[in-house]
Amino acid sequence: MIDFSTALKGIDGKPLKENGPDGKDREVSLSVVCANALLMPFPDERNIDGAEKVKRFEIAMKVMDTKKRLHLEAEEIAKIKELVGKAFPPLIVGRAYELLDPKPAK
Repeated sequence: MIDFSTALKGIDGKPLKENGPDGKDREVSLSVVCANALLMPFPDERNIDGAEKVKRFEIAMKVMDTKKRLHLEAEEIAKIKELVGKAFPPLIVGRAYELLDPKPAK
């Protein structure tokens, strides 16, 4: 189960912030990062078909419903990781991957 409402943390361990539409700072959640990556048009994907676009849209809608923790299929998580990796810099990718695919506790 993944909690997509979790705020991503900076390199200092503090929650990352962005300026919201209301002009106020808000924490950057895993759901926003994942949905943005899923919905982003990438230059190297100009010819993807409508079915793939709809799959990405449906996953984005799931992750934006942050009222619950989600269980996603392995292929959905793999697709999110692939696209987050293409869309964002290393800090965001690293923090998102930690939440999407956590290491087992020792």
